Amino acid sequence: MAGRARPDRGMDVGLWLGERPDWKACLTRRWMTSWLYTMRNVVRELRTAMGLSQAELGAALHVSRQTINAIEAGRPLPALPLALNLARFFSTTVERMFVRNEEAGEP
Repeated sequence: MAGRARPDRGMDVGLWLGERPDWKACLTRRWMTSWLYTMRNVVRELRTAMGLSQAELGAALHVSRQTINAIEAGRPLPALPLALNLARFFSTTVERMFVRNEEAGEP
């Protein structure tokens, strides 16, 4: 390893050495977290196209209006069961509802 630069604080040493990461550990690593939070969603567009309020959508999915508001604002990524329920409610797929910003043409 002589001559190689020290990894920055955000990079896992195992990744720096070229090892394949454990998928469970990836969920908490800084690089994975930054990737997860570069997503956008179309929940607001789908909800308004159906003429529903946040409270009505929340009631239909058994979550609060505040949860719907937070998802639309892109603050948290919803848990998998909620993401699946949203996709089923709008008759679409999770992949079409939650898109990485690069795929959506955003920086």
